[in-house]
Amino acid sequence: MEIRHPIHPDHGKALDTQGLRREFLITDLFSAGSIKLVYSHFDRIIVGGAVPTSARLPLEVEKSVIGTDHLLDSRELGVINLGGDGSAVVDGEEYPLARLDALYVGRGSKSVAFSSRSAASPAKFYLLSGIAHRELPTKRIGRGEAKQIVAGSAAQCNRRTIYQ
Repeated sequence: MEIRHPIHPDHGKALDTQGLRREFLITDLFSAGSIKLVYSHFDRIIVGGAVPTSARLPLEVEKSVIGTDHLLDSRELGVINLGGDGSAVVDGEEYPLARLDALYVGRGSKSVAFSSRSAASPAKFYLLSGIAHRELPTKRIGRGEAKQIVAGSAAQCNRRTIYQ
């Protein structure tokens, strides 16, 4: 897991484009057959990408990095599938995830693993984990189930659809 340290605002002002990219840009988030995680000391957020191909990929983090035996002992996890059909297995229960489906994994879950239906068109799971203060149940949310909010306008160049 890559670890990013915060910078002082005055330091940020002194950075050029390359310096800002070095400090904040996450590259190669989606690499076939692997999971990449980046821990940021800004709010203790973990950002990641998982691209399982032929084998299931378990989500594992060293205790020395997060301070607990399992990643979700004191955290929650959001997952959005940006690729082909796949699934997440949370504590033995499988959740199928088509393109743009989401999964909320609650605090206290012990094991999470990802797989793709096809290695030729793998799932690409975007991961985001933050500190959780209570346990909530794991829940799959299909794109069709999300509340759609159309906002902005073409005239203002900010027309968009937000899925909640």
